[in-house]
Amino acid sequence: MNSPSAPSIPVPSARPPPSHRRFVSPAVESHIDAVCARLHNTNLETLFRNSFPNTLDTTVDFCGIDPADGLLDTFLVTGDIPALWLRDSANQVAPYLPLLASGAEDSESLRTLVLGLVYRQAKCVAAFPYANAFKRDGGQKGMWDGDAVTPDVPQGSVVWEAKWEVDSLAAFFKLSNAYHRHKRSSPFIDPAHPIWLAAVERALAVLREQQRGSMEEAELAQPAYRFARLTDRATDTLAMDGGGWPAARCGLVKSAFRPSDDASLLPFPIPANAMLCVELRHLVELLNGVLATWNGETARDYYTQLANAAKEATDLAEEVFEALAKWGVVKEEGEDMFAYEVDGFGNSYFMDDANIPSLLSLPYLGFCSRSDPTYVTTRQRVLSPRNPYFFRGSAGEGVGGPHVGMGWIWPMSIAVRSLTSENADEVRECLHAIVRTQAGTGLVHEAFWKDDPNRFTRSWFAWGCSLVGEMIVDALERFPALFEEGRT
Repeated sequence: MNSPSAPSIPVPSARPPPSHRRFVSPAVESHIDAVCARLHNTNLETLFRNSFPNTLDTTVDFCGIDPADGLLDTFLVTGDIPALWLRDSANQVAPYLPLLASGAEDSESLRTLVLGLVYRQAKCVAAFPYANAFKRDGGQKGMWDGDAVTPDVPQGSVVWEAKWEVDSLAAFFKLSNAYHRHKRSSPFIDPAHPIWLAAVERALAVLREQQRGSMEEAELAQPAYRFARLTDRATDTLAMDGGGWPAARCGLVKSAFRPSDDASLLPFPIPANAMLCVELRHLVELLNGVLATWNGETARDYYTQLANAAKEATDLAEEVFEALAKWGVVKEEGEDMFAYEVDGFGNSYFMDDANIPSLLSLPYLGFCSRSDPTYVTTRQRVLSPRNPYFFRGSAGEGVGGPHVGMGWIWPMSIAVRSLTSENADEVRECLHAIVRTQAGTGLVHEAFWKDDPNRFTRSWFAWGCSLVGEMIVDALERFPALFEEGRT
């Protein structure tokens, strides 16, 4: 990792005053104090105090009871966009999930917030599983209501944007799985309130649809999904009359758009399918655990639905895993590496984008170990000029993507680099880089210019803040010697 010339600017406090915080969790506040007591670095302490609670401080638009069904309900905006992304919201709360495991009374309010988000995501997926982002209610005007989408987006729906991204459904599974794993309970599996299972069933059906090849789609009277937008950005719409570039059935699941919300170049994204495989397997564990303790005389139809969903998730996970092994690994200069996208015809494309799921994030997603040989080779290429979206300048180095453009580095990629590193010096430099590039705002941004961190996009980007909080905790746990006084 290069040593940039940009000076480090002190990190100011950027938390809103207590009276202006949207949600307060005693468990989170206690965790912040415990972590900061071990950091021994004023800038890192302040950055953590700003970043870790940013989602709770600023993005909780609603947390309460849905009067329509009496279920808990939580709506999180992404930051400066007043909508809920399935991917972003799951990741915004991800660092808080381990705090539920203690069962302490001070984590109860946090539990209700996360469970409310599980229910909200389930309702979103059940309403329109092809969408990536949602409004709080159907009466809110959407930014992209003029898009031409198949299937039709219902009038008055909660859809904000209907870009099909396979990782959106993987994120829904991820949040549910993580709640169950840390809390050791799954109250959303309830025959009296079947919305979560209905969402899982719809999600699995859509994933099956999106395994089809383009010729299969062409022979259908009505393709499963099309998307067209009147725009001057090629990455904001799909080629071939909204159907996207050709695909051949290969066991992977297509994704019209990437995690960056940019159109895919080739239809099968390897990182997103890897994430899907991981979360499908966790979903199977969740469902089978519930089935194993189910009273056979209770709600037999619901039990059958659960069993069928577990079987379908098992089969789909196995198909995707086998396809990843066959199609997702390519050979370059005699070494195996992961492709970014493939088409099932034998073509592949290599790059990486800062948004998660990415190639760089594969160990973070749980798909492989940090030392996996294929991953190590891939990582070296991602963090090099071999990746067209790896940028290096006087302010730092990292991965960006086509969403913002050439020369713009996403702090998210620096955090993922730390989370996937086995080298203490590399982790230390990632921590320094995050501090160096916060531009005196006290928070990370979507992206900064490679030669000037004072040029940045999106000053309010909650997912990035959560990830930085997660990065600091991870570094503290895996490399505690870095935080001995004077070492960072």
